[in-house]
Amino acid sequence: EVAVDTAQGNVTAISDGSWSIDAADQRIEFVIDLTGTGLANSGDLALRWQMTCANDVIEASVVPLPAAVWLFGSGLVGLAGIARRKKTA
Repeated sequence: EVAVDTAQGNVTAISDGSWSIDAADQRIEFVIDLTGTGLANSGDLALRWQMTCANDVIEASVVPLPAAVWLFGSGLVGLAGIARRKKTA
């Protein structure tokens, strides 16, 4: 967790974790280590960014690997078929 003083442009670490500032891109990057928290393999993780209204919510869910692999494999087979047709034509 960090505190950002927009008037002075200062960023202060409040708790563990790392952060960096890219002033050229106006970006602040945070790295959060989930090891040992029980969240790393929980399947769902929600983050909240609070500037003034605290209603900007980012949620992520785990994509089932078997379905993703099947879809990716189907795409590769299709691309291989197209490449093979072009090669023989």
